[in-house]
Amino acid sequence: MSRYLFAVLLALCALSTPAEAARFWCNERFLNPAGNPFDAQHLKVARRGYLYAVAAALALQQDNAEGRAYHFATPARLREVDRPRRERSGFEVTTFELLDAPEGKVQEVVIAFAGSNDDVDWDMTNFGEDLRQYTQARRYVRKIAALPAYQGVRLVVTGFSLGGALAVHVTKHAETRQLVSETWAFNPSPKTWVGGQLDRRIWLAAAANEGLRIARKISIALVPGVARIGAPVNQRAEGFYLLDANPVVSHYRWVLTRNILHVADLAMRIEQGSDAVTEPLQILQASRFRPCRSGI
Repeated sequence: MSRYLFAVLLALCALSTPAEAARFWCNERFLNPAGNPFDAQHLKVARRGYLYAVAAALALQQDNAEGRAYHFATPARLREVDRPRRERSGFEVTTFELLDAPEGKVQEVVIAFAGSNDDVDWDMTNFGEDLRQYTQARRYVRKIAALPAYQGVRLVVTGFSLGGALAVHVTKHAETRQLVSETWAFNPSPKTWVGGQLDRRIWLAAAANEGLRIARKISIALVPGVARIGAPVNQRAEGFYLLDANPVVSHYRWVLTRNILHVADLAMRIEQGSDAVTEPLQILQASRFRPCRSGI
């Protein structure tokens, strides 16, 4: 991302009132369970999917201006085990082991596909008909699934934007559909290059005002590769609203991930009591966000 665009995005994030934005970007609780700020569907999706959202966000996180300004800490139960070099096609991916406890046993393998983070992704894959990233995603899933250490271990795929489309692609494609146990698509692109049929493994979460929402709602039959995501209605939550920003800003990984962490913490407090120390809250408190420090 260019420095100019990054500066513009920082400014655009100030679309909420200062008090609302400070609460969203900072790492303390501010949602009141008594006010029922989110319905049961959003609570369920956030509660189940927050670690997959963080994994997908970490796959996009780099040591650059954006990554330092919007920095998620790696949770104690997520262990990064593979991050291959970026392919010339733009394909990037990171694999994590999800542990049953810090320093515990491997519970799942999580493959997080990076989303659209440079011109190659947008020009060749999102707006073009270059299928190399989809082919590379299938090849990578087969490689990870074949490792002896992961035989019998659940394999979950996740991603933001184009990464979400790649996750859906490998879930439905004949080469890899038998390997995937569960799929999480965050603010996903509908350019999946597979059919739009429902699939009970797929979960979808999105910010309320993010830029690809309309594209997912409309069946664009004339656009090659575009189809519905296929998440069942009881596994979709597309109204995470905690930051009032424009569709471009709302599409970024940090907006939805922070929404989900705050709402997952709320869901656990409802279950466990208002004083519960939850994993989502711990992740928030270990993270660093410049808009909080600068008072935006």
